[in-house]
Amino acid sequence: MVDRTQALEAYQEQEEDPENLTCIPMLTREDIKRNPAKLYNKEYFLGDTLFLHHDVDTNGIAYLTAFFELKGIPEELIPYVGILKAVLGYVDTRRFTYGELFNEINVNTDRARIKQILENIIDYTQSHFTFEESLQEEAGYKYRVPHKRVHDLFIKKIESYRDRFELGQSIESELHEVLSKWLINHIQHDDADYVGAVKENMMGIIKEKEQKKGKNWFARFFS
Repeated sequence: MVDRTQALEAYQEQEEDPENLTCIPMLTREDIKRNPAKLYNKEYFLGDTLFLHHDVDTNGIAYLTAFFELKGIPEELIPYVGILKAVLGYVDTRRFTYGELFNEINVNTDRARIKQILENIIDYTQSHFTFEESLQEEAGYKYRVPHKRVHDLFIKKIESYRDRFELGQSIESELHEVLSKWLINHIQHDDADYVGAVKENMMGIIKEKEQKKGKNWFARFFS
């Protein structure tokens, strides 16, 4: 499997024969219509859920974009919505275990797409962890150093999964274990510990500004 993957990557990266490139049909500006194609939305309801259907040619592939109402999410959990979005495809569903769901997705998509998902998880967690750590440092959170070590270990673990995936190894069950247990436990317990320190620091900043400029909308929001 590793040899086949390396051979495929070498084939994809080699330069094309200029003569072969001339066989590729090219579009001119005159070939492109000036008026955009119209999209006709059809509304369907499944229970209380609204679906918008676009009748366009997708070569037999179904594309779905899901939107979720967030007004019921507590304010302190809003920063984690992005993480939930990133890992939503890595948990069990009513009809499939995670392993079965992964196989269903893998059969119908290419490995490049799965690799991109791993990259997105790494990028998001890095930016989110950096933001978290800046809040902790500003608030003088006493456990910020060990908290950062936990973040660094998590990122290294996900990066190792990506590297192994690129070598053709199976990492699905391990990744599922980390995302469904470790990450959720970290958010519910480790992250909850520093919320008080950060909020206290923010209130101190607000009071200091109040003394200089008077009460503003941000202060009224937290009062």
